[in-house]
Amino acid sequence: MATPQASPCCTTNAEIIAITLDGLLSHETSPVVYGCASIALGFDHLPEVIGRSLDLDVILSFSQMEVLDADEQFWQAQKEANVALEKLRLYMTHLFQEDRVFLRPE
Repeated sequence: MATPQASPCCTTNAEIIAITLDGLLSHETSPVVYGCASIALGFDHLPEVIGRSLDLDVILSFSQMEVLDADEQFWQAQKEANVALEKLRLYMTHLFQEDRVFLRPE
């Protein structure tokens, strides 16, 4: 497996992670991204620190848990993406059920 590289299509680390994961899947998934990665994927003209965040955090909603739990390809793709992105020090390891997410005022 080739190591993903930053390219003109990928201006943020979140894009590199998302595109790498997507390339390993043969079907659509709809993870709910949050944190810096959600801002990086959803907005233009970002502060550089947001675009350089090293991870992509995901909230697993109750409504998708059963389907995602049974989706072996998703979990395998997540592992393979982390291996492929290791040299870039990028990863997707924080996947939380929606009742385990908390917000801070900062």
